[in-house]
Amino acid sequence: MEYINNGTKVKDIQVAYIGGGSRGWAWTFMTDLAMEENISGTIRLYDIDHEAAERNETIGNHLMEREETPGDWKFEVKDSLKEAMTGADFAVISILPGTFDEMESDVHSCEDTV
Repeated sequence: MEYINNGTKVKDIQVAYIGGGSRGWAWTFMTDLAMEENISGTIRLYDIDHEAAERNETIGNHLMEREETPGDWKFEVKDSLKEAMTGADFAVISILPGTFDEMESDVHSCEDTV
């Protein structure tokens, strides 16, 4: 990583995105990154559905080409989890390890405490 302007801009962040073939979560993440001008780098997409990760690579890189997006990110599909993780500064995990019904307690259990 490289810090610019007294630490106000960070360049060349390497992010491993595990589950990088997802539609909803990945697209929201890519859109958020596209609007952020103070950080930039590479998002390494890895998913067991390789074709889905490739679609997100195309979508993300096209998003970065738009005039209205100040972000500077490159999206790359990686063939293995090891390749995605090696040298990464951060990892984002976006997987569904079961069914939506099984995940319900993980998502909604915190609502019971509010």
